Amino acid sequence: MSTNEAQLRQLMRVSLDGDAAASLALLLPLVLVLRRYDARRIACAADLEDLVQETLIAVHTRRSSYDRDRAFGP
Repeated sequence: MSTNEAQLRQLMRVSLDGDAAASLALLLPLVLVLRRYDARRIACAADLEDLVQETLIAVHTRRSSYDRDRAFGP
């Protein structure tokens, strides 16, 4: 499943409105995006998973500061 920027952005917006299913729907493809991105930079699998988890936690805990008018990605 390929999730593009527009889909991730929409899922983030809906999850901010309190939709728990959208929150899960956002995190699942985000794991794949992060693993693919970080795997090019980190060789150790354990370190890769740690970084993915830390990033997911950061997205979750700081989601209230997300500006709905900006892109979701970097």
